[in-house]
Formats: sequence, structure tokens, C-alpha cells
Amino acid sequence: MQSEGIRSSAFAKATADMQESGIRVQGRDPFDAVPVRSDNAETREDRQSCGQIRMRQRPGPGLMSRLAHRFGFHRDVRVNLDAHGTYYWSLVDGRRDLRDIEQSMRAKFNLDADESRKATLLFTKTLMMRHVLHLDLGARNGANDTAATEGNEHAE
Repeated sequence: MQSEGIRSSAFAKATADMQESGIRVQGRDPFDAVPVRSDNAETREDRQSCGQIRMRQRPGPGLMSRLAHRFGFHRDVRVNLDAHGTYYWSLVDGRRDLRDIEQSMRAKFNLDADESRKATLLFTKTLMMRHVLHLDLGARNGANDTAATEGNEHAE
């Protein structure tokens, strides 16, 4: 039963990595969050039915960014997806939470629970680090806290 301990520790490490990289779950299950695509993310599939996400980065502050914008230079974020990643991306619709996506991936690819949870967290983390998606933490429960509006508190 050592492999179960290894898988559980991998899941715990993936969850800790997500929290360190800006996903604040505030004592809640990270699978309650709803992933939402960035508005300017485009997707296309290649001949092997694997997806590619392309997103133009917004220019940042600073002289180099202004010059690049002035002369028509831009940077694109490109993420090439394998079959699992393409299926994950197809499920990201702004309504399904990570739990629903994880269960769909488990059923489609015949994965065990720890493996599908780890894959779901890894895809989410990778795409968040590339700013291709963000998490809505309150969409399912009707709560007022979302990852995009976190910290916008106002006095009553």
C-alpha cells in the first residue's frame, strides 16, 4: 500500500503548490472553484485533435512595452495541449467546478481518483500561471468571494 501513500502525498503537494502560486482556497476544497477562460484566449486543434491555446498578452507598463506597442510588436502566450489537456480545456466553460471536470476526466480516460485529481490541479495551475484562466471561488455557492475580486473589501 505504499503506492497509495505516494499518490496521496503527490495530491497534497499539488494542492500546496496551487496555494503557493496564488490560488487561495481559504480553508475550502480547491475543487469547489470554477475555472474561467480569459476573454482573449483562442483555441484551435491540430490534425491529431490536440489543442493549442493562443492568447495575446496585454502590454505592461514601461518604456519597452510602449515602444513595442508603438511599432506593432506583441507577445503571444501559446500552450500546446495533449489529449488530456485538450479535454480539460473543452470542459472549462465558467459553470463547471474543478470537481465536475476531474470526475469527467476520470471517466473519459479511465484514471484512478488520485491521478485524475493531480492532473486536474496540474492543468489548472499551469494555465493560471500563464494567465489563460482564473478561478471563480464563489460561482457555485453564491458566495461573494472570487479569485478575481479578492481583496476588494469595502466598509459598511
